[in-house]
Amino acid sequence: MKKRFNHAIIGCGRISQNHYNAAKENGFNIVACCDLDLDLAKSFAEKNNINYYTDNYREFIDNPDIDTISICTDHKSHIEIARDFFNKKDVIIEKPLGIKYEIAKDFYNLTRKNDKIVTVISQHRFDSVVNLIKEMVDNNEFGKITLVNANLICSRSEEYYSNSYWRGKKSLEGGSTIINQSFHMVDTLNYLFGLPEKVNSYQKNLKFNNIIDTEDTSVSIVKYPNFLCTIVSTNTSIQEWKTFIQIVGTKGDVIFNIDFPEEIIELNISNKDKYNDKLKEIKDNYNKNLNSPANYYGLSHTNQFLNFKKCIEKEEKLKVTVKDALSTQKYIDWIYNNE
Repeated sequence: MKKRFNHAIIGCGRISQNHYNAAKENGFNIVACCDLDLDLAKSFAEKNNINYYTDNYREFIDNPDIDTISICTDHKSHIEIARDFFNKKDVIIEKPLGIKYEIAKDFYNLTRKNDKIVTVISQHRFDSVVNLIKEMVDNNEFGKITLVNANLICSRSEEYYSNSYWRGKKSLEGGSTIINQSFHMVDTLNYLFGLPEKVNSYQKNLKFNNIIDTEDTSVSIVKYPNFLCTIVSTNTSIQEWKTFIQIVGTKGDVIFNIDFPEEIIELNISNKDKYNDKLKEIKDNYNKNLNSPANYYGLSHTNQFLNFKKCIEKEEKLKVTVKDALSTQKYIDWIYNNE
């Protein structure tokens, strides 16, 4: 009989419910939660019937009744906390891995000696739409790709920043609209095409001037070996969340999003019939979830938790490694540093 893993969640903020839901869906037993704000930890525990809560995650490190950990804290502390569980617990870290590439690289080198599983949330790598597009790219369905456009507009309020000890602070978040809201869009580009040759970017704080010291709007022109790409992101919109990714090639083109529910908006390729079954599955899923109460994070955390679990059980390989997360961290660093 397979073991049921006892799971603890560190950080009880905005994303923690997704970790709870995904862990629960996959049969994890959520036994504890933690937050620096003890009242927040208590509220999260009461909402989700978690028996134990604390404001000190170190209580989990040598606890034999805890097998796996979610880290859902501020960006800077992801690596700091994960280090403390080195060789002790299997860990799933909310994105991003960290706030700077060099720190993330040091952590990656450490994990190469780790006996435990460590993964970083990149849930859209588990999306049906993203994986179908990757299959089409790998099969050269678009011919020679010439242009890729990736756009995100979303809404963040003043309270989103003012009520947080870390959001909008460069030293704790590492940035805003790119490393936070557009992380998954950049990660999707990296998953589909790998790292580019060169990035030129402009960042501005146009709405939250007196509230944050990070960017709320970013425009990048990205040079790949064989095509050009734009990455445009802002969290100043009145729309809650809307992504748009376009791939243009000499044999075809596609427009899709990584919202929830995910959708292929337009597809023009000569071999479209070859993918009819998968396209129907995606369309059926879209219609099924169109009025779902799930937020724009979607449901793919569940799929990543399943891979995490099966990897611990030695039934699957880890789909998102720390090395994968490090690569996306490098991409984000290039956007911020114009390398």
